[in-house]
Amino acid sequence: IMDKSSYTQEAQRQLSNTKFYQPQSTDPTTKYQKELQDLMKDFPGKVHEQILQNTPQEPQPVTFYLLLKIHKQGNPGRPIVSSINTFSNPML
Repeated sequence: IMDKSSYTQEAQRQLSNTKFYQPQSTDPTTKYQKELQDLMKDFPGKVHEQILQNTPQEPQPVTFYLLLKIHKQGNPGRPIVSSINTFSNPML
């Protein structure tokens, strides 16, 4: 079991890697949801309706967490980005 400060330190190490993650000054969720809705207007009726029906009305930003690799030296974390309840969830 990893203590909270070590977990936080590992998460910060992962998130500071700008090859994979970039800091955002604002939450882009609403902007991306609007762009997605505009794109959906081009889809045929039933597909458009189904995606709208399954899209959360109040989407949340993605959730980042780590699964610890306890079998490896230093217990590095495997980054997980969950898209549950996000604007793109119905398409996954």
